[in-house]
Amino acid sequence: MSGGMQGGGGVPETLLDTKGQIHGYSTENVAVDVGTNDFTVYADSSATPGLAYGASAKSLLDATGKMLYASAANTLAAVTPGSENDVMTLGAASVPGWATPASAGGGKLTLINRTEVSSGTDIDISFTSESGSDISALLCYYDIQRTNVTADMQLQYGSGGSLVTSSYYTSALALSGTHVWSNNVSTWLLARGSNYRHFSGCASIWVGDANQTTYNSDILMSSLSGNSNPEGYVSGGTRDGTENSIDQVKFSISAGTLDAGSVMCLYSVDNS
Repeated sequence: MSGGMQGGGGVPETLLDTKGQIHGYSTENVAVDVGTNDFTVYADSSATPGLAYGASAKSLLDATGKMLYASAANTLAAVTPGSENDVMTLGAASVPGWATPASAGGGKLTLINRTEVSSGTDIDISFTSESGSDISALLCYYDIQRTNVTADMQLQYGSGGSLVTSSYYTSALALSGTHVWSNNVSTWLLARGSNYRHFSGCASIWVGDANQTTYNSDILMSSLSGNSNPEGYVSGGTRDGTENSIDQVKFSISAGTLDAGSVMCLYSVDNS
């Protein structure tokens, strides 16, 4: 067909004369000009051709760490990444953003040390002193493999650069029913007479705060443990002293030796 019309379609051949244009229609055939790089085409009844270009996820996410949100109904926007360890908050007009976490409440866990041994009778970890004024507690996770002999599972702590070896008191209960009191001895007792190779659990150690009165500043311990029998143990203890810092934790067994793979991890629980 002559006359500058596409065959049978009624659309002028010269309608689309620029790279990227697409065909639209209102009351007549029109060309929709190409949009911005990475924008996408949306149906838009308010636009003359019924089509319009708008921001896309690709166009908005132009930097590492950006995240999408709706700044208004049917409107995409991106929030810029914050700093390391920031948390997401919801600000004015329900707009999300990154902010430094509030210090109130505490509870942040910090790994102090992880020690794995291949033999011996203890796992002994020394570290930079932690003050009872700065931490809520010290968490001690232990996963012990050992020779199959009957042995007590024991825990001690150090303060001021020295291991404390006296005045420990413990009340330990095997969930099978055996209850043991351990008074004024050299260690806390986590479990008595366990004769199974695999023993694991967690002990919490609460360090006295320098602001506490002397008679309330004892260091306290509680633990939950289990072995491969299976048998569970609950233990609680105190140490008759006035230390308000801790710089050492020692797990030991009273008989036999530890096998390769025995491990202990220490975490501090921040209180600020």
